[in-house]
Amino acid sequence: STAIAENTRINIGANGSKEKDFTSIAGRVGLTRELNNKATTLSLGLNFEHDKIDPFHNVPTGLTQMSGVEPAQRGESRNVLSVVAGVTQILKPNWLVQLNYSFGSGKGYQSDPYRFVSVINPVTGAPLQYLYEARPDSRTRHAVYAATKIAFGSFVTDLSARYYHDSWGIDSITLEGSEHIPIGRKFYVEPNVRYYRQTKADFFTYYLPSGTALPSFAS
Repeated sequence: STAIAENTRINIGANGSKEKDFTSIAGRVGLTRELNNKATTLSLGLNFEHDKIDPFHNVPTGLTQMSGVEPAQRGESRNVLSVVAGVTQILKPNWLVQLNYSFGSGKGYQSDPYRFVSVINPVTGAPLQYLYEARPDSRTRHAVYAATKIAFGSFVTDLSARYYHDSWGIDSITLEGSEHIPIGRKFYVEPNVRYYRQTKADFFTYYLPSGTALPSFAS
């Protein structure tokens, strides 16, 4: 983190990872600015990630049958751009609140090359064949995060909530709370409770019945 002006700092970073079937390279830049005698902090972050997907059995075509024959296509890629904007406000010496909004856009190969969907007999439920899953090649994400932290002496209460929505029809809500409880001068306990609920994607299915037209996407 480096100061570029009074009360303004910039943070630049990069990371990469490589596995036998997956490579990822990412870069990020963030800006923070303090206002109101440092009682207010504004932040803005930008992250770009490039992934290369190279499955052991090559990249399958979505909703084609798993046959044991190796697909011809060698690899696929995707790009993900994320933006996070937030504000942190000190209300009192022992109380602060935070609000963040994040946006993400991904384009490219989004499917899991190792995941499949069962095609079943609609009468007996017996599996007849397996198809590689197929997901859309683009996805946008939105999330709003709010948190507050209050200190009562050495006891600290931390509460947060997050709402998420994306273009695949997934909505989720996360509620979390923790309490920092000191035990003597050297130890503490911090019980935590978390609630999470998520809806399914528009193209989610438990199975595909045989004898019906295939959808555009299924997972």
